[in-house]
Amino acid sequence: MDYLLIFLVNIIYLPTIFFGLVGDDASTMALDPFPIKRTKAFNIILHIVVAEYIYIAFGCSPVSLMTAILFSVHPFAVQVPVWIAGRQYGINALLFLMVLAYAPFHFLGGLGYFLSYVTAPCATLAFTPLVFIGTKFWPLLFCLPFIALLSYKRAMPGVQSKIKGDGWLSAPLPTDFDLLTIKLKKLILVVKTFWYYSFGSLFPIKNGFYNSYLATFGSSTKATAYWYSFNRHFWGGLFVMTAMFIFWVANFHNQIGFGILLFVLSLIPFLNFITVQQYTAPRYAYLPLIGFLIMLVNILAKFQVSGLLIMAGLFVFYVVKLLQVFNHYRTNNIGMYEYEIRVFPDNPRIWYFRYEHWLNKKNDIMAWSECAHGLLFLPEDCQLWFGLACATFNLGNIKGASLFLNNAEKFMLQADRKNMEVYIEDLKSQIYNKMGLTNTVVPPKRPFYKGVA
Repeated sequence: MDYLLIFLVNIIYLPTIFFGLVGDDASTMALDPFPIKRTKAFNIILHIVVAEYIYIAFGCSPVSLMTAILFSVHPFAVQVPVWIAGRQYGINALLFLMVLAYAPFHFLGGLGYFLSYVTAPCATLAFTPLVFIGTKFWPLLFCLPFIALLSYKRAMPGVQSKIKGDGWLSAPLPTDFDLLTIKLKKLILVVKTFWYYSFGSLFPIKNGFYNSYLATFGSSTKATAYWYSFNRHFWGGLFVMTAMFIFWVANFHNQIGFGILLFVLSLIPFLNFITVQQYTAPRYAYLPLIGFLIMLVNILAKFQVSGLLIMAGLFVFYVVKLLQVFNHYRTNNIGMYEYEIRVFPDNPRIWYFRYEHWLNKKNDIMAWSECAHGLLFLPEDCQLWFGLACATFNLGNIKGASLFLNNAEKFMLQADRKNMEVYIEDLKSQIYNKMGLTNTVVPPKRPFYKGVA
C-alpha cells in the first residue's frame, strides 16, 4: 500500500508528458531529434523509482514514507521528472539510494558507486561515501578514493567544455574574473550558497528555471561587492551551518545525522567555490534534498501530532509551488521567459534573452522596451544599457544611443570585461560614423553626442 501511495502522489507529473521543450531540451531536439513523449515518460518513471527507493533505503518506515512523499512533490526536484536534460541528477540519486539499500551487502553497495561512474558524470556522488562514517557500513568509506578520482576524471571533459564553450550554443567562460580562481574570500559565496539551498529545501518560495540568486555576481563592481559582503545571506548561512553541525554531532549514529551528512556532502560540488555553470539551479539540489528531508521528517516525527500537522502543511505548500513552477516548462523558451521574469525580475539573464530575441527579430521597439523594463529592476546593469543603446541606435536616435552607451561604460562588467569593451568600442565607432566624427578624438568623460569642444 505504501508503494502505491508514493506512485499515486507522482501522478501529478503525468500532464508534463505533453509539455513543450525548454533550455537544453529544445537545443538537443534541434540537433538530434528524439521521441519527446517517450523520453519525458522515462524521466517521470525515474523520479518515481527514486521516490520508491527513498522509502526502501531508509527502512520502509513511516518516516521514510513521508520523506518519499514530500520529496516527490518538492519544487526543487522538478527538473528530473519534467526536464529531460536533468536526467543524470536523477540517475545519480537513484544509484546512491541503491548503494544505501544494498549497503548490508558491501560488494553490491560498492557496485552501485561503480555504476555511477559508468552511467553518468557523478560529481554529485564524489564525497558521499563519507556518509557511512557513523554507520555499521563504514567499509564503504574505502570507495571514497575510487569514486572521487573517477568522478574527477569523468567530470573534467564536461568542465573543460563549459570553460571553452562549443562555439555555438555556449560561449567560453570569462577568464578575466574569479569564477575559476581559488580565493579565500570565495568561502563567503560558499556560505551564501549553502544558505540558499538550505532555506529553499525547507521553504521553496521562488521557483523557476533561471534562479536570480547570485545571478548578478560579476555584473558590476557594486553587485560583486554585495555578494562578497557579510550580509543577511552570509549570517543566515553561517547560522544554518552551525546548527547542522551541532545536530550532526548530537545525532551522529541516526538518520538525522545521516541526512545532514548527505545534504552537505552531495552539495559540495555546487557551492560556487569554483563556478562553471549556473550559480544555483534546482537540479543541483536533487540528491541533497533527500538528505535534508530525511533529517527534517525525523525531527518533526519527534513532535508526534504537531509534527504530522506541519508535514501535512508542507505537503500542501510544496504541491502548490510545484504546480506553479510547471508553467515555466509548459510551452517553449519564450513562454518560459514570460514566467521567469514574473518570479525573478532581478535576474539579468532573463532580460538579456528577451531583448536579444527581439533584436534578432529586427523588432527594435520591443527590444528597447525589454531593456528599459529590465533597468527598472537592475539600474546599473552594463549589458542592459548596452542593449538599450543598440536598440536606440537601430531606431535612428544617435544622441540617445551615445548617452546609453556611456552608461554601459559607467557600469562596466567585471566578468568578461574585455569582450564587453570590444562590443562597446564597435558600437561607439558606428556612432562616430553616423555623427561624422570618425577621425575625431572625443575628450574622455564627455557624452559622444555633444561632439568636441
